[in-house]
Amino acid sequence: MQSTLVLLKDDQPRQLGESELQYQDRMDIVALHKLREKKKRSKEEDAEHETLTQKVSVAIMHKNGDLSTHFADKDLKVFANRVRAELANQYGDETPIKRILLDRITSAWSMAFSYERTFHLGKYKLSEDGTYSWNRSHENTAYLKEARRGIESMNDQILRLTQALQNLVQPPIQVKATNAFFAQNQQVNQGQAPRVAESIPVPNRNEKATP
Repeated sequence: MQSTLVLLKDDQPRQLGESELQYQDRMDIVALHKLREKKKRSKEEDAEHETLTQKVSVAIMHKNGDLSTHFADKDLKVFANRVRAELANQYGDETPIKRILLDRITSAWSMAFSYERTFHLGKYKLSEDGTYSWNRSHENTAYLKEARRGIESMNDQILRLTQALQNLVQPPIQVKATNAFFAQNQQVNQGQAPRVAESIPVPNRNEKATP
């Protein structure tokens, strides 16, 4: 028995300008809707429905950047979504490389704030009266050092990944110098000895110097 996806592909060939992956994603969605419309499915169709549901969900999550916010702290998810949306608006998300960089920057951003929170919670101690005081225990010192290393590492990742994204969108201009200029109206080409200007007189060694 042929799967619903195979049968649909036989009836709906690839469109002009459509890549193989785009075609596969489109047909997965069509086949999934087709299976969901059936009131009664066979075991094979149930298995196909489960596989297609996973494939379509992964494609949508990856395209929308949902994975980058999946591991963010619960109260940071909404902010992480906004950060990625703003980055996508500025730099675009039409290519796989751009989407990867957007996801990694967003993930590093949310992780940096998680470390910030960890540092804050370890830095202070809540007293019984509801006030905060410094937590100066020996174990806490090592805890704070680890949190600070995490903050610095995430900040470094954000800077490097953001620079990579900027270079991808607007590659840096590289200027290669082929000529060197010196003095006034004089030019030296690389690989060639400099020429003495014809207007400069060359003294004759046989001539006596004029007193």
